[in-house]
Amino acid sequence: MRSPRRIAEAVTRLAHPGPSRGRTRHSKVGLSQVRDDGPSDLCTFAGMPLEGLLAAHVDEVQYSQDPLGRRGQWRETASIVVRTLISRRAPETSSAKVLHIRSSEQEHLAMISSSVAESLGEEVAILSADAAGRDAFLDAIWSSTLFDVVRSFGFAMFRRKRIWQCLRDEAMPEGPTPGMVVIFWRQLLLGLSMRRFLERQNYLECVTADFDRGYLTGPWFAAASSLSIPSCSFQHGVIFPSGVVSGFSPLVADAIGVWGSPAREQLIREGVDPKRIHVVGNAALPIYVVPQDHMRELRENPKPGVPAAVVLALSGWDSEKNRALVEMFSAIKRRCDKEDIHFLVRLHPAYPTDEFQWIRRDFGLDVADRAASLEEFIRSTSVLLVADSTFGIVGLANGIPTGRAEVKEERINSGTGYVEYLGIPEVSCYEDFQALLLREQVLDRERVMAVIGDPVGSRITDMIASLRLEPGKRVSRLPLG
Repeated sequence: MRSPRRIAEAVTRLAHPGPSRGRTRHSKVGLSQVRDDGPSDLCTFAGMPLEGLLAAHVDEVQYSQDPLGRRGQWRETASIVVRTLISRRAPETSSAKVLHIRSSEQEHLAMISSSVAESLGEEVAILSADAAGRDAFLDAIWSSTLFDVVRSFGFAMFRRKRIWQCLRDEAMPEGPTPGMVVIFWRQLLLGLSMRRFLERQNYLECVTADFDRGYLTGPWFAAASSLSIPSCSFQHGVIFPSGVVSGFSPLVADAIGVWGSPAREQLIREGVDPKRIHVVGNAALPIYVVPQDHMRELRENPKPGVPAAVVLALSGWDSEKNRALVEMFSAIKRRCDKEDIHFLVRLHPAYPTDEFQWIRRDFGLDVADRAASLEEFIRSTSVLLVADSTFGIVGLANGIPTGRAEVKEERINSGTGYVEYLGIPEVSCYEDFQALLLREQVLDRERVMAVIGDPVGSRITDMIASLRLEPGKRVSRLPLG
């Protein structure tokens, strides 16, 4: 079974072979790429480095493991091809100096956008690529042609073996599936349109987004790189100093804004140049940490009619891991004789809820209401179990007893930072759960708060100022056709 985590780690290692390796340098338009001190592992398409497009593809790998997801990917690609055939207008233009792409309507990502907007004022334009605004977003940038459809499909088909050869040994021994090639083809088309859109922004000095590995953000960074437009991404989930690759290493972005020094230390361990890492704080801090007095009031005055809850927070796209964790959680529930405790599974905000109906169907567990506020979460949660979810930090910062969910039979290589860096206990059975209930959780609060980070708006301004192009300094652009 192919693992999205292992593929993501392999792509990260290719983009960051180690601290001694230099940045990627693109030799020409076409199918070659060279590295300073490094092998020719990957290639480019129309000048765009494929790390960004592969990373976006990696984010979608889970869909190739699920029949519903595969059909969804084919439909998405088909709609983009149709859009190409019927669209005949030039992309929109803007006088903005900084372009920020918001990839999701999730609250913490919206707060990153707000923080960038507050820091830069009228100089920034926000493009919303979330589910609600996706059609308008694509309408604004779309300019691909039938020729683009043909050449990108040819590239995806005829270069697929070389592209995936670098991942084959440790992550994808069976090679790319047809569905994965289709996803890659779609990403190439997106990249071409985004590149043309950026070419028309005459005042643009920097491109930013909340992630440089996403479906609709990865191609932005690849396109910006091909035009030598500086770019930066932002950390939006927890990073610990750990032996496990975080998944936040910037693959194509010139810089990344991280929450605090622990995240910076980890990215340096992963091979990211320290000069590319800026500590800017956590824009979502207000929704992660409730003021102490208010938190005490919430905990001491439970909401009438709402039972105390034991919550398992799922994160990550490994379906086998998620199922094993839910099965373990269900076994704990069966042995728990306290009828006034409600066992809930909290899904990652990016999860499509329809694809997790098996939680209730197979295990009889309820799924937490996605619309519930953080205040409601703090008020009702008695115990929190996490694998590598950022909600673990939310729980710890707000005094909720928190454990790392584990499955004894197959140790899950995620969330180790919670154990190694913060020292929270592992829970893999009912006895561990009982011990967590009786244990007085002694935490180094300074470490918890260092991981979360304290936002300072001026740091974002300083980071972007250090990246911006000087007027008239944009290098000559590579031709597309």
